[in-house]
Amino acid sequence: RIQWNPAFYDEKSRRVSGLFRGRTVKLTARDYAPLLLAPGDATIFLDPPYYQQGDDLYPHRMSDADHLRLARLL
Repeated sequence: RIQWNPAFYDEKSRRVSGLFRGRTVKLTARDYAPLLLAPGDATIFLDPPYYQQGDDLYPHRMSDADHLRLARLL
């Protein structure tokens, strides 16, 4: 069973942050809708929510309605 590993993502984000030196970077774990609907230019990386494996990967699962909401917004 795969487990959520926040230390892995912390280390990964620290390594990648060097690529963005001198730029504004913001990592969030909030509702995605306001960010996706905000005006302006931005590059957004969304870690895809794995539909079938999500319960095993994430501490907070997305419901079927959550997945549908994200799909419609994108």
